[in-house]
Amino acid sequence: MSAESPEALLRVRDLRVHFPTPDGLVRSVDGLSFDVRPGEILGVVGESGSGKSMAGKAILGLHEQARTTGEIWYGDQQLVGAADEELRRLRGAKIAMIFQDPLSSLHPYFTIGAQLSEAYRVHRRTGAKAARARAVEMLSRVGIPAAARAYGAYPHEFSGGMRQRAMIAMALICDPGLLIADEPTTALDVTVQAQILQLIRDLSEESGSAVVLITHDLGVVAETCDRVVVMYAGRCIEQAPVAGLFERPMTPYTWGLLGSIPRLDATLGRLEPITGQPPSLIDLPAGCSFAPRCGFASRVPDHRCTTELPEPLVAGAPDHLARCHLPVEDRQHIWHTQIAPAL
Repeated sequence: MSAESPEALLRVRDLRVHFPTPDGLVRSVDGLSFDVRPGEILGVVGESGSGKSMAGKAILGLHEQARTTGEIWYGDQQLVGAADEELRRLRGAKIAMIFQDPLSSLHPYFTIGAQLSEAYRVHRRTGAKAARARAVEMLSRVGIPAAARAYGAYPHEFSGGMRQRAMIAMALICDPGLLIADEPTTALDVTVQAQILQLIRDLSEESGSAVVLITHDLGVVAETCDRVVVMYAGRCIEQAPVAGLFERPMTPYTWGLLGSIPRLDATLGRLEPITGQPPSLIDLPAGCSFAPRCGFASRVPDHRCTTELPEPLVAGAPDHLARCHLPVEDRQHIWHTQIAPAL
């Protein structure tokens, strides 16, 4: 599901990432489509197990055991089925990734500076002196104080926030056109989280890099992203500009996500989680994957929610797409009369 963008830097079409297991085929990503334009920050949001990280890693060709089909276009270059050597040339140079846990992503036996310099020398074929200068420049650019001294530090000598900044420096050291950030603030406190997100925004604006920000936090999406893809059970069920999604969300699952966000100005009480559990990715329901947890499925005649997968249709605006059997008018009415007043 994707709003067509001819100028897009990244175009994903009908992406499927399936893992064969003794218990059956795990459909981690099942027909995902989206575009990302230069300088744009696209949020990919959903519960754990929705396929967000799998989609991000598929762009870099990091699923050796998976069956990956569909199309992933970086400019005019097709990445699905590309040779390993071709993908290695792209990783770091044109497409970079910030992983969720910087401590496990950085090698403990090498200094921060040595790891940054190596990444630069591999792709830019420069000497050690030029690589060191570039590494110190990037450490300073991402806000690490005394960058020349930090160059010789080991990962365990950095705080969590500093390690994440170092990972961002490593990802951006070759000025890639696309940055994939996989839950980059999960283990950080709220103050450092805000600093990291601001850093990603600033660097994207300065360099014009496109960013795919993978997160489970709609608050992060609201503060950081330009557009958002909502995933559930390996599929995109809603895609819209951020303002449009928060002003008029068009699927019951998105309503549930919004309703489960803690509010400081709300009356003290229990959070309202989405009832039920996500489906098994080995045995997806025949119809809408969210139907067993949806409080509105009974309103759709002929049991279509449980027997027929809804198509992605325009939902109130040309750039707002949603996958739901409820008529658009009904969803708008439910949102304005039942859901929004309760949030």
